[in-house]
Amino acid sequence: MLFIFNLFLIFLKSKKICFKFVILIIFINKTVGENLYFHNIRCYSCTSLDGEKLLNDIKDYNWHKWMENIRYVPYTDGCSDTFTPDIALRSGAKSQECENGICMKMSLMYLNRTSKVWRGCIPKSKNQIRTDCTKISSNEGSMELCTCDNHLCNNINKIKYNYILSILFIIFCLKY
Repeated sequence: MLFIFNLFLIFLKSKKICFKFVILIIFINKTVGENLYFHNIRCYSCTSLDGEKLLNDIKDYNWHKWMENIRYVPYTDGCSDTFTPDIALRSGAKSQECENGICMKMSLMYLNRTSKVWRGCIPKSKNQIRTDCTKISSNEGSMELCTCDNHLCNNINKIKYNYILSILFIIFCLKY
């Protein structure tokens, strides 16, 4: 809260219009952006994995219990590593609310260069699981599990609007 108050004071004291724009963007992002989705975000939900085959291959009880959630995820070939939201949503992928959780993307890359993906939500995991990527390799291929905590962030091709807007304003400020 003190940070927002200080931004407001800088905004009032600033003489340069360009600097005021930058401060205004930061102020709006801090006050509105973080609370826009409250505590629930949305995640893409789909898989290109054969869930039953995967479940038969997993022997560890805890992993098996967690992976059982794949049964409730829409299967679509549009849920590949070359994920395009419009195409994926038309082919059956969903956008689901993630109750106090984080989004995840699990990619399996087999030795024959084929890949399969599962995108979804890990509910009630915010502040318990950090956003990160973990890659595990074996003699059959590799698995990468990535987690993120922004709205529809389990789409690797997404560029955030706020970054583009900030870059445009910085360019504007440098020219004028």
